[in-house]
Amino acid sequence: EESPKATQSARTSITKSDNQSLTTTALLRKRFKKAGRTMSLNFNQTYNNREADGFLLSDNRYFNPDSTVKSRDSSNQGKGSNGNALTLAGKVVFTEAISKSFFVEANYSIASSDSRTERITLGNVNGKYEDYVDSLSTDYEFDVLTNRGGLSFRLNKKKYNLSVGSDISNSNFRQKDLLQDTVLDYDYVNLFPRANFQYIMG
Repeated sequence: EESPKATQSARTSITKSDNQSLTTTALLRKRFKKAGRTMSLNFNQTYNNREADGFLLSDNRYFNPDSTVKSRDSSNQGKGSNGNALTLAGKVVFTEAISKSFFVEANYSIASSDSRTERITLGNVNGKYEDYVDSLSTDYEFDVLTNRGGLSFRLNKKKYNLSVGSDISNSNFRQKDLLQDTVLDYDYVNLFPRANFQYIMG
């Protein structure tokens, strides 16, 4: 025997969105007169923007054990969302030859990421979507700033290659709730040691 159903829901969602994006990349490399001395500059920029509007219609029914309707609720909401993000990043790398087989490389990079996401829910009142629903609406800004630097050493021999080095980075995160007017700040420091050995056969 089939068990009586407890709930029944009908839901319709309609969304129209518009997306935009832009990416820029630039790379500059320089070789100096001294053998083994090089420098490179790299820049990246990415921008994304998304706007969306729509509606949510739902009808929910709750049943008694004898399958009669116990209660019913419905919603008719307007939905809107706006999101954008901008990322800027730059990196410089400098290489110096100490000898014909021994090289030192120093690098530094900085990256900034700023984004905002807003979601709005409006209830229907007298045929108009104008009742702002606090519990279903959010508006956040999220920013990240990262500084990273490193140093590495490379030895190139006929029979083997050896490299060792490390990067260290500091990232600052800042999250702001624009509706509640609250700010959360926190930082992370990370270390990225690395080593590589390659033996050439033959």
